[in-house]
Amino acid sequence: MNKKDTLRKLLLNSGTIKFGEFVIKSGKKSSYYVDMKWASCNPNILDLASDILKEEVKGYDRIGGILVDGVPLATVLSMKTGIPMLIVRPEKQQEIEKEIEGEFKKGERVILVDGVITTAGTKLKAIKILNKFGLECDKIIVVIDREEGSERIEDYKIKLKSIFKFKDIIK
Repeated sequence: MNKKDTLRKLLLNSGTIKFGEFVIKSGKKSSYYVDMKWASCNPNILDLASDILKEEVKGYDRIGGILVDGVPLATVLSMKTGIPMLIVRPEKQQEIEKEIEGEFKKGERVILVDGVITTAGTKLKAIKILNKFGLECDKIIVVIDREEGSERIEDYKIKLKSIFKFKDIIK
């Protein structure tokens, strides 16, 4: 079994994907929920996902992990590749929190990392923050694309790479 098939099996068997009735972050009702926080607690999932995605981060100056779900994967990718990471906080909870945690210089290229993409709203907020601080972002990588509006990211000239489309996980 290859790494992608093994990861698919782990995601399905770990409790990461839950079926029922949910209202997700976008406000939409959904018959399933992808719990990447749960997945991020599993070292095998993080290891496999980062192995699959590590080629995608080559050529970038920083790996930007979107808080909360993207940070564990960005951390492992940073450790495996030696590329420093940033934590990008699209929604501050307290005034003292910074929008970006970590060292960077204007003009650096950042690849954004997150667990799941649905409508791309959070990713677009994160890109605006990076741009505000003079950082460039032209690519986002995620584990799962729910395919519920993520294509709008292309309107902003941003590439999207996912390990899985949701429909491919449950087939």
